[in-house]
Amino acid sequence: MDSTAAVHLLSTTSPSNHQHASLVLAFRELQQRDWEIRITHIYREANFLADSLAHRGHILPIGSHVICPSDPEIARLRMFDNVGGFTVRFLNE
Repeated sequence: MDSTAAVHLLSTTSPSNHQHASLVLAFRELQQRDWEIRITHIYREANFLADSLAHRGHILPIGSHVICPSDPEIARLRMFDNVGGFTVRFLNE
């Protein structure tokens, strides 16, 4: 899902009427553990690797898949993210 929507959903107090309420409740249970969790919005242009993996997840058939870190496309996106590469996008907000 869009990370802005996810940030909003995870920050609201009552997700009970949302279609992903069970996931939000499971997340809230994880928040109760002894660790620090920060919820922030990150534009996809700032994390190309995560955006690419999310896109792959939508087009691959249901099931388990192994993505090799040495895959040339994965390695390229990791390098791009590590050096702070970016692209410009216009937002209509």
